[in-house]
Amino acid sequence: MQYTTEGAVGGTSRWSRGYDVAGEPYRGEARVLPGRQCPQERMPEKIGEQRQGVEGPRQRDSLERGEPGQGGLQQGGTVQRDCCKRNHKPCGSPEGQPRQGRQGDSQMETPVVVHHTRSSKGEKEAMAPSIQAQFDQILATMADTKRAMQQDIGVVSVGLGLLRAEHRKLAEKMMEVEKVVKDMQPTQQELKKQMGELDERVLKLEWRAEDTEGCNRRNNVRVVGLPEGTEQSDMVTYLENWFASDVALIRLTSFFCY
Repeated sequence: MQYTTEGAVGGTSRWSRGYDVAGEPYRGEARVLPGRQCPQERMPEKIGEQRQGVEGPRQRDSLERGEPGQGGLQQGGTVQRDCCKRNHKPCGSPEGQPRQGRQGDSQMETPVVVHHTRSSKGEKEAMAPSIQAQFDQILATMADTKRAMQQDIGVVSVGLGLLRAEHRKLAEKMMEVEKVVKDMQPTQQELKKQMGELDERVLKLEWRAEDTEGCNRRNNVRVVGLPEGTEQSDMVTYLENWFASDVALIRLTSFFCY
């Protein structure tokens, strides 16, 4: 059980025994009502401190004997000052004015409130279903999230499998192309060699053609003075006959230089 004092002014507040006018201990929330300073009693503790502990037999004995002290801190009712009740007069001076405190200042007493922080068994039992429901809701949310994540992971896995299969096919095709290119390398080398030989032959033929043209130009025979239409349609036959009759040559072909 924990008690906390709040709002007390130094030297002006005091705990009472915790009994009402009839002498019965209070039950319920403990609190101190505002009042005036009692000159016959002092505060048992410093201001702002917290009193912690469990109310034991010693406190109950103090309450039964009517002694001041920690017996005034109990779980029950309104705690009032009874020091002035015993003297049958109000606290303070005969004129009804508050007396000066230890510091010499005229001060009115500030209310002191005691908060009881312990929860009852019924409250705990009432809170248990709510906590269990919240916990079940959290578990359900976690299960839904896990299920959604598993579905997303499955979709991603399927996509990765398809990409892997396509990549495998492309890799196989690339290997086939590389093999074909490798097999074609000897053929390409042979074709390149043959192309070189053909180029050389073409050059030789061009040289021979030029030489033949030059030889023909050097060995041309011009016949001057023949009337038009004398050779008729075959000029070679005409020339053979002409040379055979006039130059005594058998064939014209022996005259040309090849």
